[in-house]
Amino acid sequence: MDEETGTAAPPDRGADDAALATSLVELLSGLEVPDLLVEQHLLGRLEQVLAAAETVLGVDRIGLMLLDEHDRLQVVGASDPASSRLEHGQQQLGVGPGIDSLRTAQPVAVADLAASSRGEQPHYTPLWEWLQHRRDGSPTSPEAALVRSVLSVPVRARGRVVGTLNLARSRPGGWGERQLVACQAYADVIGVLLTLSAPLSDDSGRLA
Repeated sequence: MDEETGTAAPPDRGADDAALATSLVELLSGLEVPDLLVEQHLLGRLEQVLAAAETVLGVDRIGLMLLDEHDRLQVVGASDPASSRLEHGQQQLGVGPGIDSLRTAQPVAVADLAASSRGEQPHYTPLWEWLQHRRDGSPTSPEAALVRSVLSVPVRARGRVVGTLNLARSRPGGWGERQLVACQAYADVIGVLLTLSAPLSDDSGRLA
């Protein structure tokens, strides 16, 4: 039984310890603080982290939201249209596992967003409807609606939660402990990059 979701979790996929360790070392090696003071270099590094996490963890999509200097949540990265819609939906609605992870400073795992429409975790219903339909009520593209299970973990910089890293899969299913730990490791790499990127981020690690 998966303690994070309360459901039976499938065997962890994409969380091979050796691959994870190699990936993290590669992402942190050769860091040059002057490079991180250039916004394009910082964003490039963040994109590398997202790409590595998506590959090593074996998920279908990944996104990143960070607080700016006004404590407004901004979508910083998304691997495809579906992850982009998930991130922008959470940002605009103020609802979703990423929002809850940011608020509680804890990981939040959702086995099936579609279950919200069946009365399970009903507070996510607005997000599920957002993924299915545009504002005018017309259906979204099939690609944009391919988000069923989500894992969100907090991103910390300078001792403060400044955003969330969000993994998603196209099919429902629980998230295992190894996936959670690995996802948090990538979120911690992002926190290191943000800490080293000052003054592009303010004293608390938020994007300036």
